[in-house]
Amino acid sequence: MAASDLAELVRGGEVSCREAIEAHLRRIEAVNPRVNAVAVPIAERGGFPQAVQIIGPRFRKDLCLAAVAAIEAAVPPLTPVEP
Repeated sequence: MAASDLAELVRGGEVSCREAIEAHLRRIEAVNPRVNAVAVPIAERGGFPQAVQIIGPRFRKDLCLAAVAAIEAAVPPLTPVEP
């Protein structure tokens, strides 16, 4: 389902925000093990986190994790964003 279709269902009251988020998280859990990708938070602007997405070649999660380690070593730790 496209994000725009899901947003329409939420706006129309057919699906709650919680249901939409839970469905999205289930999809991430199903797909994520096959994707060699990691999002690394690096900054915050206007209350929104900024991140770098690292995508590695198939079966080379080690390269993604090495890139993440290098970025985390170069960027100071972020203070959590208050909701």
